[in-house]
Formats: sequence, structure tokens, C-alpha cells
Amino acid sequence: MNLPVLGYKNPYLSHNDSMPFLKDYQKPNFEKFDEINGSPHEHLAHFYSVYGETTLNDALLIRQFIQSLKGAAFTWYALLKLGSLHAWDDV
Repeated sequence: MNLPVLGYKNPYLSHNDSMPFLKDYQKPNFEKFDEINGSPHEHLAHFYSVYGETTLNDALLIRQFIQSLKGAAFTWYALLKLGSLHAWDDV
């Protein structure tokens, strides 16, 4: 849900939260991107390869992306304007 947590609201549209994950979905575990180590291009390539079939759906990609970030990259995402992400290309 797009509920505020300590003033935070997801930058994506709330309808993205209604998209269900596949029945056997398990959240992948990999090193998060911090904007210091590695490159954004490398991170996105790794993100696509790890998240498998969910990469075929913009809503699922957008919802999962924040889980792949930490540090300055996480802060960047958390500060995006509410409703600014309509599609994966907006990221």
C-alpha cells in the first residue's frame, strides 16, 4: 500500500501495489547498490538477471527496485516526488 511511513510515500502510483507477484515468488538476495561501489548500469543488469520473470512487469519492477538500493542511492529513490514514477522507464 502507498501509506506514509514517517512522512515517506512511495514515488510510484498506488495501483502498482495491487499487482500480485507470481505464486512461487521469493525475494532475491543480492548486494544492494549504494552509488559508490559499482556502476548503475552494472546494478541494473544484475537487478534484471536476479528478478527473473517479474522484470516483465513495470509495476513489480518499480515496487522491488527500492529493495535493491542502500546509502545515497536509497536516499535518491526515497526523495523522488510522489507519483513521479508511472512506468519503469521513469526510474
